[in-house]
Amino acid sequence: MGEKSRLEAAFRMSYEFLPAPVRLIVSREAFVHFCLHHRSQLIDSATEKQIAQPPSLVQQRLSPAEELLKIKQLLDAGLLTEAEFEIFNRQLLSV
Repeated sequence: MGEKSRLEAAFRMSYEFLPAPVRLIVSREAFVHFCLHHRSQLIDSATEKQIAQPPSLVQQRLSPAEELLKIKQLLDAGLLTEAEFEIFNRQLLSV
């Protein structure tokens, strides 16, 4: 996976963390395009280099139960609203 592909993948993943009302207005493709075009203003060069590096260890995919636990912790910490939690929960259960 090339540098641009890794950056694009990082921006695609970060789209899920936008507030739900923003995701209703801004498409994932428009968000990724904007982020790639403005990446020097969004992330510093050290972070960009870190993202562009191939992963040194094989990343394990979390099980749906582990992912649910993580989003529940975000909900409990006040970082997700109940509605956002329900959206993530439905996505996990549909996998």
